[in-house]
Amino acid sequence: MHDDELTALIESSDLDGLVRFIDGLVDARDWSGIETMRDRCREAVERGKQVWGPAEYSDYRLALDAPAERAVAVLGDG
Repeated sequence: MHDDELTALIESSDLDGLVRFIDGLVDARDWSGIETMRDRCREAVERGKQVWGPAEYSDYRLALDAPAERAVAVLGDG
């Protein structure tokens, strides 16, 4: 994962860029990278950045595309 690129996308609240970043991680099947990206976006939301959408999209892509053991981790009860 390209940490500097991710930091720049989050700090600039580049939603389109973050979605493309996630899609690239999915293509690479980098599930831990998607989880890290999601967690960093959630942390940025706590600092006032408006990047909650890409964090939610990360969970969506994990649920759809990741292996079962990773996908089930993002699903809630019910």
